[in-house]
Amino acid sequence: MKSFLINLGKRNGYLALAVVLLFSAGYIIDYYVGSSTSAKFIRNDIQSYLQEREIDFVKFSADTSLVNKLFTQQYSNEDLKLMVDKNYSVLLYQNDSAHTLKFWNNQRVLPDDSLLQKPDGNYFAFLKNGQYDFVKKTISQNNNKPIVAVALVPVRFQYYITINNLQPEFVNFPEAEGKFAITFSKNDLPVKSYFGNNLFYLHQKLRTVNKTQNWISVVLILSAILLLLIIIQNVAQSVAVKFGAIQGIAFLMFVVTILRVVVYKFPSLLNLRQYELFDPRIYGSNFILSSLGDLLINSLLSCWIILFIRRQIKRYNTDIFIATWKEWLIKFVVLTSISFFTFVFAYIVQSLVADAKISFNVTNFWSLSAYSFIGFIVLASLALTYFFCTQMLIRFISTLGSGDSLIEYIIMAFAGLLMLTFIKNTEIVELDVFVLIWLLAYTWLMQRKLFSGLNVRLNISEVLFWLFTFSVSISAVIISENRKIELEQRKRTAERLSEQADPSTEKVLSIALTYFDNDFLYPNFKRLKDPEANAYIKDSLINKSFSTYRDNYNTKVYTYGADEKPLFNEESISYDTLNTIFKIQGKPTSVTDLRYYEKAFDKYTYLYKKSITDSTHKIVGYFFILSEPKNYKGDDLLVPELFQQRKEFLPEYSPVYSCLFT
Repeated sequence: MKSFLINLGKRNGYLALAVVLLFSAGYIIDYYVGSSTSAKFIRNDIQSYLQEREIDFVKFSADTSLVNKLFTQQYSNEDLKLMVDKNYSVLLYQNDSAHTLKFWNNQRVLPDDSLLQKPDGNYFAFLKNGQYDFVKKTISQNNNKPIVAVALVPVRFQYYITINNLQPEFVNFPEAEGKFAITFSKNDLPVKSYFGNNLFYLHQKLRTVNKTQNWISVVLILSAILLLLIIIQNVAQSVAVKFGAIQGIAFLMFVVTILRVVVYKFPSLLNLRQYELFDPRIYGSNFILSSLGDLLINSLLSCWIILFIRRQIKRYNTDIFIATWKEWLIKFVVLTSISFFTFVFAYIVQSLVADAKISFNVTNFWSLSAYSFIGFIVLASLALTYFFCTQMLIRFISTLGSGDSLIEYIIMAFAGLLMLTFIKNTEIVELDVFVLIWLLAYTWLMQRKLFSGLNVRLNISEVLFWLFTFSVSISAVIISENRKIELEQRKRTAERLSEQADPSTEKVLSIALTYFDNDFLYPNFKRLKDPEANAYIKDSLINKSFSTYRDNYNTKVYTYGADEKPLFNEESISYDTLNTIFKIQGKPTSVTDLRYYEKAFDKYTYLYKKSITDSTHKIVGYFFILSEPKNYKGDDLLVPELFQQRKEFLPEYSPVYSCLFT
């Protein structure tokens, strides 16, 4: 035993030393580059970025000739191009009480009036789309009023609405967003301007498991892991040669299992969650298969173990199983294991398609991504693992005596059906019924000499046959799950359209209009004749009664007197226009006095009309509520709708409008 350990040390000593050195170097580099040192690097980069633009603005403001040309709009194309190419905003104001804007080089941002009132200098400003380095300088002119030159250097973009293409980030340093925050605490790293003052401070966020490692440390740690796996393979091989195949297999499975448990238990060791491949939002099924990266690692490790077992076990010795009942007991256990492995294999394939945000639709090439490629690698490794595993188990059964193959199929079917009784998810049960039928056919094919499924070495034709078999089988599962996903997406789309387009489901409007009756409107009608009270009441009605409805619809209130003349409406829409649309184009809904008409195939405009009467039932005014669908959806919020021909809000454009000439 001592000599065995010495030989292992000699064979793998240098590799073990390399593993220790690589791991140490990787973690040391990550610690120093990922801690305060990187904070100083980021601070210095941001500081240099700001100071370069401040220096450029100082040079620009000193060029009075160019400033005068721009201010008087007598510049050339070269002058304009020079200003447009600047990656910060330059604005020139007339030095008067109104601060009249005379020139600007881009349309990114405008400073607030409060900033323009400040004396010349350098300030840190919070504007509508982020934080800026604000520089103001008054330039004197001979016999003319001074010019106020302003520079706005973007520091960090931050938008009121965050979508995919409008994410908060430090300008030119998007990687700093997750690591640092802007503060004004003097305990943090100061960012100085060219003028010497501290603009703001950088605060390093708490280090979490989601921090990003330096790429050098990633390469070093990955190399150490590969060398560690080589050492494990060498030791397992040596154990198998010295003590037997079973001991070598047990050692390999034990060590690999321990390593995976350690990684699961202590995720910060490798910090895998920093990579999108290990993001549960892309794929996540359960604790073990918590991400696509975990599934990839587990499938590759399983394939490695199965190939090692297949290489070590070349023949089966079942002389110890003499009694027939023992042979059938072993057969029952093995056949049940095959059924179990088959259901697990099918579940993983089904889960990879159903639970992941990954496209496997090869007919639409542009829908595929890098994750699709990784998914195909996972499927290939799983198929290879399953094939070799079931091949060894079926070969093992064949050595237990001739037996009755029909009884073996019955046992396999019984074990499979028994497992299905404990599965609560009906969708998986439906798939597993077909999987069980497939398993019986697969086992039958494996036992046929024509296909040589039980041979240790397969020729080219046999390899192609089994590749074709698994490709067709996996493709069938993928196609089936894709159809289910497409059906669910269509159902959700139909539900959304139904909620938007089906007037009978206007729950929110029904609730909002419940109290808009004559008992509420008549006592407040006199207030509607006052312009200030009118605006206040309309604003209150929209913001309070329709607060849950404003995300999808623009709601406006229109009021008219008994003579059908408008009462301080924001838009000049006549009573006849709204009344004509309400009576002719509008279609009734389940809500009293609420009608709708088509705006687009999936957009409907809702129009509510209420006649206001006094105690003698005499009409004293009219009250309309118009809810129009907004012109944006989701991530297309800021995408311009070019060349869109919008129709005026007139009944002449109604599809039911007709005209008679006499």
